[in-house]
This record gives sequence, structure tokens and C-alpha cells, in this order.
Amino acid sequence: MTNVFDELLNRAQPKRAFRAASRPIQNVNWNPNTGKYTGTCESAKEGVSWHPSITITDTGRSFYCNCPDHIKNARTFGPCKHVISLAMTLKG
Repeated sequence: MTNVFDELLNRAQPKRAFRAASRPIQNVNWNPNTGKYTGTCESAKEGVSWHPSITITDTGRSFYCNCPDHIKNARTFGPCKHVISLAMTLKG
């Protein structure tokens, strides 16, 4: 399982990985039926939360976050800092 998180972290841009360290993930959950890990990351803006997820199944893995950076840039630049922070948290 750690290899999946390592692969995701290796795909991250260095500046995003650096910024992810300051974005702690709270309320980490795992759904064994779907293989989905979820968490909550509080934004610098008061009252705004982002919700990253990493799904791991027999056929592969995927990641998602509802933040604007992920929605706009994930296909080009890889995971946002919130997904990276979730992977760091899960890796331990």
C-alpha cells in the first residue's frame, strides 16, 4: 500500500509537495467497500474546506479534490497540495 502513496508523492511537483506539508489533513476516513480514503483540509480562508480523496482498487488508483487548483490543473501538473498532504498523512 505504501508504494501507491510513494508513486503519488513522486508524481507531485516539488513546490506543491513543500506547500502540502503546511496543509494538515483532518477527519481521515477509509471506506473498505470502495477503497476510498478521504480527509478535510482547512483553507487559509476562514470557513472554506477542501476535501481530497485517494481511491485504491485492484485495477489502480485515482485521486480527487474539490479545490480550484485540482479542478483546473490536475491533468497537467498532477495532484494538488491537498491530495499530496492526504498521501503524506496516510503514508505516515
